[in-house]
Amino acid sequence: MKHISLIAVLIISLSACSSVDVSHDSIKSTDSIKFKTFNVKAPNNDDSLNNERISAAIKQGLVSKGYQFVDNDISDMDARFDRLFEEDIPSKVNVGVGLGSVLGAIGASVGASHRLVYDQETITISLFDKKSNSVVWKGTATDEIESNPTPEQRQAQINKLVHAILETFPASF
Repeated sequence: MKHISLIAVLIISLSACSSVDVSHDSIKSTDSIKFKTFNVKAPNNDDSLNNERISAAIKQGLVSKGYQFVDNDISDMDARFDRLFEEDIPSKVNVGVGLGSVLGAIGASVGASHRLVYDQETITISLFDKKSNSVVWKGTATDEIESNPTPEQRQAQINKLVHAILETFPASF
């Protein structure tokens, strides 16, 4: 019975783990080598604090890959982003344990269902070729976030998502 309890605890623990879900898309003909400079354009909304956090994380991420941040008028590419915050997303955790016997009609089963609710944040970064004004690369990351996070927790979460997105973007040569 100790083994069954241990397995149940392990299953619940693993299901509670959160990992960043990342995806990206790009135009195959795009040669990232031609891009050397960038600018960041925030969306036109009333979330200036998070816009500043995301802009700073994008700047840091692209500079660390060898791109140079410059004024909008002379950049090779624009980095534009969107942020989606979703509250109270339902999630179900189901745990089932069963026992049986090959030799007889002995059996037992225990099932439990617990409804969990969590908040989720999605950041999408689109990189535009400044000359053609067309998207050449797009990355998206989604992760669960703390309810009522502190400013430091918000910045850490944004940095985590932006880093995960830009990890798949090629470096400048």
